[in-house]
Amino acid sequence: MGHGRIRADHDDRAGPGHAGAALGWAPGATFGLGTTAVLAGAGAVIGSLIRRQRLPRQFAEQVAQEGAGWTLLAGGILFAVAGAAGLAIPSVMTAGISTGIHVPNLDQINTGSLLVILVAVVAVVTITRTIRRLRHLPG
Repeated sequence: MGHGRIRADHDDRAGPGHAGAALGWAPGATFGLGTTAVLAGAGAVIGSLIRRQRLPRQFAEQVAQEGAGWTLLAGGILFAVAGAAGLAIPSVMTAGISTGIHVPNLDQINTGSLLVILVAVVAVVTITRTIRRLRHLPG
């Protein structure tokens, strides 16, 4: 569940702080609900941007399907490669470039940051290219 600072917070602070097993599920559920909320918000923003392009409904659905498909495929491959690299050379996962910002998760650009950025770039490029391709179809 999660990685980096969020997982460390969960494992070190939230998990052991529970009085019993009855609430042991709460941190994971909260993390999952937060992730769901972010994805729903991103989907709403992307959907409204696609509607602004005034594409027919079938084209909008195709943009959504291709965007999601390529993003999940590329993300899966990138995370698998990063995981394999981390197993082969553990220092790859802890290496980073300091940003000078003294806020957790913003204090350095590391493997996790690069993965998120690359997956976001794949999503934006896929959606943009699909919209452009569909706009130039006859009819």
